Amino acid sequence: MASVMVIDDDAAVRGVIAKMLERDGHTVTQVEDGKRALRYFAGEPADLVISDVFMPEMDGIEFLMRLREAFPETASS
Repeated sequence: MASVMVIDDDAAVRGVIAKMLERDGHTVTQVEDGKRALRYFAGEPADLVISDVFMPEMDGIEFLMRLREAFPETASS
């Protein structure tokens, strides 16, 4: 199965998404904002990232732009 990073500042939302993915056999990492997600991704890249758009510190759009800059081999869709 896949490793999935779920980024959302709402712990309840992260938890629900993580439970659904884990139930299907995926390994899930939960992160509360884009800045932390970038640092975590550098050490533990995920196969799939699911991100909220509106978050403090770094929103989801900025996270995706910085992720693509730091890891240009990462595909997006």
